[in-house]
Amino acid sequence: MNATEPSAAGDDRIGKLVLSGAIAAIVVAVAAVSDVGLVWIVVAAVAACAAFWLLDATMSPRRDHRLGLAPGAGSGPLPQTTSESLPPPRGVEPPRVGEPVQQNATAAPVEKHIATLDPALFDPRSVEIKTSSQGKSRVFSIRIAKHGNSIDECEDAVAVDPRRGVLAVADGASSSFGAVSWADTLAKQFVSTPPKPLSVGSFSEWLGEARGATPEPVRRESDDPNGWWSEQGARQGAFSTVVGAAIMSDGGSRVATVMCLGDSCAFVLTGPSGDRVVRRSLPYEDAEQFGSHPSLLGSMADRQHDEPTWTTIPTAPGDLLVLASDAVSEWLLGDPKRFQLLDGTEPDAIATRLISERTDGRMVNDDLTLAVLELAS
Repeated sequence: MNATEPSAAGDDRIGKLVLSGAIAAIVVAVAAVSDVGLVWIVVAAVAACAAFWLLDATMSPRRDHRLGLAPGAGSGPLPQTTSESLPPPRGVEPPRVGEPVQQNATAAPVEKHIATLDPALFDPRSVEIKTSSQGKSRVFSIRIAKHGNSIDECEDAVAVDPRRGVLAVADGASSSFGAVSWADTLAKQFVSTPPKPLSVGSFSEWLGEARGATPEPVRRESDDPNGWWSEQGARQGAFSTVVGAAIMSDGGSRVATVMCLGDSCAFVLTGPSGDRVVRRSLPYEDAEQFGSHPSLLGSMADRQHDEPTWTTIPTAPGDLLVLASDAVSEWLLGDPKRFQLLDGTEPDAIATRLISERTDGRMVNDDLTLAVLELAS
């Protein structure tokens, strides 16, 4: 912690107190020359000061109470990306279609990587980057919370199993109760036990298991002024989109089996490194297709839902399998050249670009999530 930070916060409070006193003095002076009683003069002064503090708290950017910093101040340590080993997929015979590729090769040494994000653009506590690599293969994920939120408040979730070639992204609906937990459950459930493609019964069973694994919402009254909303929200349950993909075998080749429900998207980029192009885009192919009412999965057993869309996409060595939440997907599809950002760029540079695009208004202020799997060449 920088030694100047507490002093700056104190100076800010002193300034507000001085301004409050000035406001009170002005109100008293105006009231004194008018025909009102002493009690009303005091009441008017107190009300004016209270209104000032309330408006200041409402209009000021959200601050980190530990440091007294507004989002984007960029103080504190940069986030360190965590790394996992990714055994090489070459030389291992994968199972049949419908089962993720299993890897039993010896894990390679962990490669550590320090993110070098621009602290002028973001609050370090709002970004999470995870990377895995082995030779020319790599897997990484990026989560960026809404401007003003910490990563713990991010309602997007991502899960990756690099050894089996399975990954998922879920985007919790902000208006629903428990969206963070539900999105996290869906992403992890897909990666641990993907439903069988094109099997309605398998998906229903999988969804039931996910609902059973979701923490039970708290259903009790409390002194929380928003308690009534919490109890009503708990009865409605949580909602989320989800997109998942698994690398599977089909004879002598490998395919990406993708499941989509909602507006989180999957992309397959193919071609030589540095010159890859989009082979497939699911479920949308154009930014104009995004709307305000995507399909959602509910956490409650009595909630109806649309059936997911399943697609099998042929892949080639060196292809990129990309999953993204709606805000990132819409931005990418808005200009095909933006996909070049994913072609060989380091995760921290990608995160910096996404934050910059959002800051400049070319992307909505939403949680941003991206997961990328590069197939071994």
